[in-house]
Parts: sequence; C-alpha cells; structure tokens
Amino acid sequence: MKYVIHTALFFAILCSSVFSGKAQSQSTIEAAPGRYILDESETAFEGYQRANTIWSEGFANGLPADWESEASPSPAAWEYRGIATNPSNVIGTRGSCLPDGSLGGDPIASPTAANGFMIFDSNYWDDSEGPCGSFGTGLAPGPHIATLTTPSLDLSASPNIGIEFYQYHKNFQTATTVQASIAGGAWVDIFSNTTPLNNGSTALNDYQRKNVSSFIGGASDVRLRFSFDGNYYFWMIDDIALFELSENNLVLQETSYGDFNPDNPDYITGYEFMEYSQYPVAMPPLLKLSGRVANYGYANQTGVALNTVILDNDGSTVLFDAADGTDNLAPEVVDVFRPGTFQLPAEMGDYAINYTVEQAEEESEPDDNVIERNVEITEFVYSRDRLETNGIYFPPAIFDDVSYEVGNMFVITGENQACHSVSAGVSVGSTVGSPLYAAIYKLDVEGGLATEEIATSDVVPLEATAYNTIGTNHVQVIPFNSPVQLDKDSVYLVVIGAEEGPNNVLFPLSGSSPNLTSFVRYQPNTWFYLVRTPLIRMNFGPVTTVEEQLEESARLKVYPNPASHEVKVDIPSNLEHARLYVYNQLGQVVKHQLLTPGGGLTKTIDTSELESGVYQVVWEGEGQILKSQLIVQ
Repeated sequence: MKYVIHTALFFAILCSSVFSGKAQSQSTIEAAPGRYILDESETAFEGYQRANTIWSEGFANGLPADWESEASPSPAAWEYRGIATNPSNVIGTRGSCLPDGSLGGDPIASPTAANGFMIFDSNYWDDSEGPCGSFGTGLAPGPHIATLTTPSLDLSASPNIGIEFYQYHKNFQTATTVQASIAGGAWVDIFSNTTPLNNGSTALNDYQRKNVSSFIGGASDVRLRFSFDGNYYFWMIDDIALFELSENNLVLQETSYGDFNPDNPDYITGYEFMEYSQYPVAMPPLLKLSGRVANYGYANQTGVALNTVILDNDGSTVLFDAADGTDNLAPEVVDVFRPGTFQLPAEMGDYAINYTVEQAEEESEPDDNVIERNVEITEFVYSRDRLETNGIYFPPAIFDDVSYEVGNMFVITGENQACHSVSAGVSVGSTVGSPLYAAIYKLDVEGGLATEEIATSDVVPLEATAYNTIGTNHVQVIPFNSPVQLDKDSVYLVVIGAEEGPNNVLFPLSGSSPNLTSFVRYQPNTWFYLVRTPLIRMNFGPVTTVEEQLEESARLKVYPNPASHEVKVDIPSNLEHARLYVYNQLGQVVKHQLLTPGGGLTKTIDTSELESGVYQVVWEGEGQILKSQLIVQ
C-alpha cells in the first residue's frame, strides 16, 4: 500500500512539509538529491542588456596574478576549478554532506563555467571526510574568513557604474558580501547575499546585478573583494563585470499567467492557479496576468506600464489588451504589475500572450522589454511541462536499484472529469522493456490525513519511442483499465513508477517547478521535491500513442537492408530542425544527425562501427516521426 502527502498546514512554510507513512512519519521534505543535467541555453544565462563593459574577469586562466587571495585558518583557501585542475570544473563542493557515492556537488552554471570558476568550500575545509555533521574535523575547521581582492581599477571616467556576477551559494551561518575600497580606505559592503539560512541555496546560475554608482562611480583607485565570513557551505563565483549603466533601461524580468500562492486564504487547496502549458478543453483557465519589472538604468523612469495582449488561436483577433503601471520607477527598484485577469475560451488552439514594458523616456535596450508566452487548449491533455526536454534528473548512486516514482501535482477545476491515461517521457540512458506503471494519489487538503493511491495502471514495458534528448517531446501513453473519476477543486499527484530503478529508467525535465509541486519518491516511502518539472501529463480522453502514430505514418526508405558498411535513408523533407537517429535494441542512440535545409533528401549513415543486430532508424521533424527497422550484419 502506497501513501503520500500529509497535508495539514502543507504550505505554511514553502520549504517544509510532512509526509505520512511508517518509514517517514512527520519528517521534513527536502530538495531531491542527485544532479540535474540541464540544457546549456537554460543554465548559461548571459545577463540582461547593458551598455559598455569597463572591466571583467571570467577566470579562464585561473586566478590572475594581480589578485590577492587570503583565508584563515590555514590551509583553507579559495580554489580555482579549471579544465586541468584536480578537482576540475565539473566538481563543485567536496564537503562531506553529499550523497553516498558522489564525487562532488554540482558546479556553478555560469556562462563560462567550462573554462573555470572560483570556489570557497567551507564545508570541505571544516568537514572533509564525514560523516555529514562531523563539525571541526577537517583540515581547517571553521569559522572561516576568506577574501578575493581585485587589483586597483581606474573608474574615473565612469560615474554611473553597475556590477554583475554569477554565483552558486549555499548558506548556513555565513555573511557573503562584495566590498569596495577607494584609495586604500575602509572596506564598504556594496552587495550582500540574502540566501536563506540553514541549507538555503541559490540557483546554479544565480545572476546578480547592482547599481554601485554611489559607492565607486568616478573613483580613480578602486579595489573590490569577495568576502566569505562564517560557517558552511560554499560560495562559487564567475563572470564578474563592471559596466556603464544606461540612463533609461527597464527590464522585464519575469512574467506569469498564474498566481500560485499557497498562503492565500481564499484558495481552497493552496495549489490554485499553477501555470500549465496545456489545458483540456473542459477546463479552460482563468489567466491572472502579471510581470516583474526592474529599473536597471541610473535615472528615474516615468509613465512605466506593462502592456499585455492575448491573441486568439490563429493570431488574427485580440482577445485581451490591458496595462498596469506606475508614474515613477526609481533606479534599482523592482515592481510587479498586474494588468488583469482573462478567462481563456473553451476553444482548442494555441494562444499567444505578449507582455511589453514601456515608459515615457526612450529605452536604451528594448530587447529585454518583451516576452511572449503561449498557452494551448487541447482536446484532452493536461500538462505542466514546457513541451520540450531541457534537462534530465540523475538520482544519486545509492538509489540505483531502488524502485522509484516521479510526478507532478494537478488541480482539477472542472466537473465530472475522468483521467483515461498518463503520458510520460523517459530520457536516453533508459532500457527498453523496463517495467513502468502510472498511479494517481489524492490529497486530503482539509483533514490533513494521509491519502492512499486511488488508481494504478497495469505494468507496461518501456517503449523506445518515449526516449528524449535535449529539445525533444516524446511520451508513452500508459492507460488505466477504466477511467479514473476525479473531483472538482481537488489536488492529485500523478506519477510514473519505474520498478527497476534509475539504473534502468531516467526521467526528462522541462521547465522549473515551484517548491513542493513536483516530487520523486524512493520506495518504500522516501520523498523529495523536484525543482524541475518531469514530462508527466494527464489525459482526460483517448489519445493516440506514439506507436499508433508511427503505424499510421509512412515509413522511411532505408537501403541496402541488411547493411554492412553504410546505409542510405530517404527522408521526406529538409525541415529547419529535423533530426535523424539510430537506436539499438536497448533504446540507446548510437547515431545522430542534425539535418539542415538544402542538404538533399537522401542521407548516408556509416554503419561500419555498429555491432551486428537489429536497429531502429527514426526521422523527426516538426511533430512528425517516421521510422524503419535496420539490420546490420
């Protein structure tokens, strides 16, 4: 019997919750251990639009000789992680509080992390061998004071200055600050981290930016230093820059069409108004539109407004057009604007939501003032992921052979809804034929009682066509024996279970997930929350499986077949982002070609290095999938 969340006061504190079950009664939910391998375009955020760079340092060649590095007690030190260092730049913290079998924690995901970064690893210096919590047993017990100091910088020609850098910071009892000194004078804090105490951490690619004109603007002899003062855990920094601020520079930092707010007393479950990418036509959403706007210029901006326009599913009709704003937005101020709400019609199609920030002054960098979002009304599919794989979750080695479940929370907003099946993707690295099942759990949001699963599917074998690499959107449909009736205004956790564990099944990710809305469970009852969204969707009617779609499609022409040294593949068209894959019998990609327009309709694949056996050749392009069997001998 499987148990799920004990929901009493579930959202009183976002970072905490309790689960029920004999093995984990009343324990605190933590972020999932392991690693998120993410698309570089997500992790390597390249900063907002800005004017000329005055000075920068990306540590491509280690710590520059004209920097000063100091730390106490000895031998604690800031460390450079580069391609050739030991440990290298694929390792973050080496402290003891890591999952068993792990060589180290995740590194920073800055734009140039591939050529090196700096880290002060307080946990390692205090407690290098463990077990976790063996305080003061390391090479240099804490508390630690560690500083990295730049050479003197001449900023006399730049009165309006901003600083930016990337960081990955996990905090226990530490003050981490950026400080400045002019002409050898006292050190003054110009930036202070606000990472929550006691296990709080930033994102791997946390981008920080601040107007520091009042501290160092126009000064001729400026030194900066990065200061770590206290106990645990670590601070990684990279890609530091000083740059000239523009006079008028608004930035649209983030947009939303939901209102996920577990503390709102007006919400029945606490899960209302999460953002979904696809809504079934029986449950069209009420969109709550908002955007976060920052003034990154050095002058006040007047007549600031966030304009929001929603277009119908063919882009020809404006369904909504409204704005919200303020008369004045001062430098460094961030404000949230809410143009209004809009009930999306119950008509299938893809709807565009266009957010644009404007002000009375002439904007110097308009490219970061516009964001477009899309919402789809489907016949049956309910999805929270962003419809394209941009990451993979790798559990720690201690769970390699442990049966586990991964899933998302969903709120039912319509009457008389029944879930026919669950669609789920797996990632490359999974084994074809591994047993999978789907399950649905219902939360008791009023009584705070443990809830049991309300439905479980039969176990089915994993299909190769459910495999995902970065950029793909493949799922396998796992049906229930009969439709599962669901209640309006209720919350359900929908999961896919992999009976043979992460050694055989890995799950793809797509977009971020609010805390405590996506989960992983290691049997029998060890729960963690995921910060990325798995490709797991609900279907409120019959949907066509990938295999059925393939059978209905024309097959690729592959010749000669059997093949020995090479095979030719006739493809239907050269689309902008078409791909050609060859899978082995384990579902692993052994050949991969990215096809470009104008390259001809016949492709040649070298098979000389492939072992004898049966393979599958798959062509993908703009939602269409064609395949053919290939024999290599």
